[in-house]
Amino acid sequence: MLKMTQVIAAGTLMLSVSGLALAADVVKERQDGFKENVTHLKAIKAGEESGDHGAVEKAAEAVAAYAAKIPDLFPEGSGAGETRAKAEIWTDWKGFVAAAEANHQAALKLAAAAKTGVASDIAAAREDLGKSCGACHDKYRVPKT
Repeated sequence: MLKMTQVIAAGTLMLSVSGLALAADVVKERQDGFKENVTHLKAIKAGEESGDHGAVEKAAEAVAAYAAKIPDLFPEGSGAGETRAKAEIWTDWKGFVAAAEANHQAALKLAAAAKTGVASDIAAAREDLGKSCGACHDKYRVPKT
């Protein structure tokens, strides 16, 4: 017959293993999403070069949609394993959320600029989007080595 402490220990272990699996899933989801963002950023640049403002708008909207959910992809406990997420994400949560929102707003502005078709506005908005990505990466992501 199991003692109550053994039952509690077994339950705690199961929850820990389950939590690790969920953390691994969210890490993969966010990594896949950021890789997809790179594809969108390339499409933005190509659309800009070809004058295809619809392609720029569509890709910027996709980046904005992803940016809106970035904070949800960094739940507490998802900083371990094969991730480049810095601990500062969770120790400076308000700053991280603000950086994600700045990225979201920059992508929305790029999508709006693409609707106008004004090349200089599109270029400026793309540059602002890149700056918002870089600001977050500089503070909250471990650089590649």
